[in-house]
Amino acid sequence: MALITFGAFTDPHYADRDVRIGRYYRDGIHRMTAAQAEFSAAETDFNVCLGDFIDLCADDRDVSPALAEVVALTAQAGRPTYFVAGNHDLAALGYPALAKACAWPDEKGYYSFCLRGVRFIVLNTNFSGDSMELPHWNQTWLNTPQLAWLETELANPEPAVVLAHANLDPRMREDGELDPHIVRNAADARAILEASGKVRLVIQGHCHEGAYSEVNGITYLTLPAMVMGENKNAAAIFTVESDGSFTCRKLFRD
Repeated sequence: MALITFGAFTDPHYADRDVRIGRYYRDGIHRMTAAQAEFSAAETDFNVCLGDFIDLCADDRDVSPALAEVVALTAQAGRPTYFVAGNHDLAALGYPALAKACAWPDEKGYYSFCLRGVRFIVLNTNFSGDSMELPHWNQTWLNTPQLAWLETELANPEPAVVLAHANLDPRMREDGELDPHIVRNAADARAILEASGKVRLVIQGHCHEGAYSEVNGITYLTLPAMVMGENKNAAAIFTVESDGSFTCRKLFRD
């Protein structure tokens, strides 16, 4: 029997905004509600949003009504919901308000938690070098203190699952350039993950079409964005065993 089961989704971009570039902002709360129903039916141990659960409203830039809806929805789940910092979340709320809304242990936006012998490591990919100034979406970094913290976290004996918003794998575009959704110093993070021997799975968001990579024994799975497409949705349910092996069941397939 699976040791741990959890639900995951990314990029609902919920806001009172008209449809733009294929993004159905107002549908975000309904899509999160539908995913939560699936997670509840599967009796997940916890759920995780991989970032960008909220977006700036079009007119008055007041995100408080949307934020209140999301917080209320996750409170109804009857199980913990963990939030990864997304670039749109930080643009809408800033660090203090986002940390409070997401119940982070502090305002850094990176933290870990353990459940039944598995460590879950939540990264914050929204640094500009070592500055907390929010970078452009395609110029994200893991700051130096976070990389040192990651190495320390992976010195613990448990197998680990890594959760991130921007991407850590080395995917290339057709023109030979690095995919812009990838963290600029992702190679440094991968070196730490690989050296630890503790990580088999990295779950990511940010790249709305989704992606999949296998690099040196680690699976990098980028979930599709919830916000994209009319009458669509995206989420997944993962199971993780005590040795770090895993399975993934994608929900809402076309």
